[in-house]
Amino acid sequence: MFHLRQRYKTIVVGDGKVGKTSLLYAKLYGNFHETAVPITAQLETYQAIDMEVDGKKLELINWELVHFDSDDDIFYNRFKPLMYSGGNAILLCFDIGDRETLSSLSEKARLKADTRTGIAVTEEEGKAMAKIVGAFAYVECSAKTKDGIDQVFEEVARAVWSRHHQSKRNCILI
Repeated sequence: MFHLRQRYKTIVVGDGKVGKTSLLYAKLYGNFHETAVPITAQLETYQAIDMEVDGKKLELINWELVHFDSDDDIFYNRFKPLMYSGGNAILLCFDIGDRETLSSLSEKARLKADTRTGIAVTEEEGKAMAKIVGAFAYVECSAKTKDGIDQVFEEVARAVWSRHHQSKRNCILI
């Protein structure tokens, strides 16, 4: 029997240098690139990942958006509707070793958060933030060791597949 592959758009967001490029690189190529080059072509940077999860075949089209801080805020805020248009899921990324990167995500989600720097984010704090923003799942991963990489994209796939079959139109946070 022939099965069509469902295609879903995932937007990968977070501050610069939190590991978005490394996450995608590790999933696509199976290894960690020590000298990952930051992505700067914000609207043209995407990678397709073919997956089979829970017996369902799908393709995740991952659009990586670079950091929120400094001068990029003007670009980000002005073109945000275009970048997020047609998105099925938003993968929120932060560095668990840098609390400020979680705060940055919180500000973009219009939430208040502790902005102290240099203090690692605990798993409980990450899960609490995921609950506050209404995320489908919370997954910690390491592109360097590959721990949790597959789980991240499996959760994205489950989330978009679940939402697709509930006929809901809004985007899912992961």
